[in-house]
Amino acid sequence: MLLSTLLLSAAPQSALASTTSDTQLATDPVCHDEAWLLQTAGQGPAALYWPRAAWFSQLRSSGSGTTLDLLPGVDALCVAPRAGAQAITPCDFAFSTDANYGNFLDGDVLRIDPRGGLSLLLSETEISTALQLSSGNFDLDALHYADDVCFFSVKDGLQSASLGSIEDGDVLWYRLDDGSTGRVYTESQIQALVDNANPGVGAIGDLRSLSAHPSTKELCFTVQGPTSDDATLYGDGQGGRLIPGFAEVDYGFQVSTELDAFCFLEKQLPSSLVLDVDLPYTSSGQSIQLKVRHATPLGKVKGVMTRKRDFSESSYAGVSAIFLDQTSPLFQRQFQNGWMHAMQTDAGGSASFRWTAPDLPPQFSHVDHYFQALDLESGELSNPALIRLR
Repeated sequence: MLLSTLLLSAAPQSALASTTSDTQLATDPVCHDEAWLLQTAGQGPAALYWPRAAWFSQLRSSGSGTTLDLLPGVDALCVAPRAGAQAITPCDFAFSTDANYGNFLDGDVLRIDPRGGLSLLLSETEISTALQLSSGNFDLDALHYADDVCFFSVKDGLQSASLGSIEDGDVLWYRLDDGSTGRVYTESQIQALVDNANPGVGAIGDLRSLSAHPSTKELCFTVQGPTSDDATLYGDGQGGRLIPGFAEVDYGFQVSTELDAFCFLEKQLPSSLVLDVDLPYTSSGQSIQLKVRHATPLGKVKGVMTRKRDFSESSYAGVSAIFLDQTSPLFQRQFQNGWMHAMQTDAGGSASFRWTAPDLPPQFSHVDHYFQALDLESGELSNPALIRLR
């Protein structure tokens, strides 16, 4: 009875998720496996929140070449606010990647660095050492962080001197303050929770994601299972239950899809303005199309551009941060000279505009241009997007 009262009185829950492979949504026909999707219970299908274009603007090139870095898929995601953060931005989540990236390992816990690139929050070595592994390769596969405790699961089976055999469906914990470890659930116990929630579902595979429900505080998870439930969220309350608003069918996927990461948000985020581009490269004098989706229908959107990225929190909604250098003369001239022409959105909240690249200075191999959009009706900021002139 108490649980039912909580669920009825609580505001609709929002969450971010990432998928195992590229997928399609009704309003976002291309969702890459490293993208973050926004889903709010009872508010219609999911939508893009942090697309590939945003990753390009964040990662740029790690080497000396002109090709932009592509992040391996995201296989763990949780809220991890920066010290002193006043708003939850894309820089306030911890995540792990499907494969090694740059100097980072696939078991490292990372964060989007406000200065650009990624930063390390928790190393694979620290966790694997605490587990006292005697065999197997550690690869983080699900993550939830609360009160200096990391709850997690691993991609493949391991052997631990302290915990014994570890299966890919187990839920483990690691305390950051004293380095202790333990087991919350075995894979067989997770199977029992799934069986109670969804009778007849059959044997599950790997546990894919973890998060705590903001209202009920129960531990929630997704698992590899029957194709129709690979993105369905389960909770450990009531001996195992389905979480309303987060079944696979609620996302509105246009193809069969499996979640690889899931993270509840503390506050509802009903929509997210997305700025995207088909190709992040252009050449001198070429015209390239930028696209806006999930804006206010029949409203107006303005865009701004700089040649240098930065980060500052903002009172605007959406990603709640400006990722452009506001001190640059180019940024300021766009306001002073009225160059930010408003674009009219269609009945679906979409719009597009074309940008013609300037000449590439002969002394440079490439020049980056960063874009961000603002919905004048809702006050939402889009993700940043990068176009590289080369």
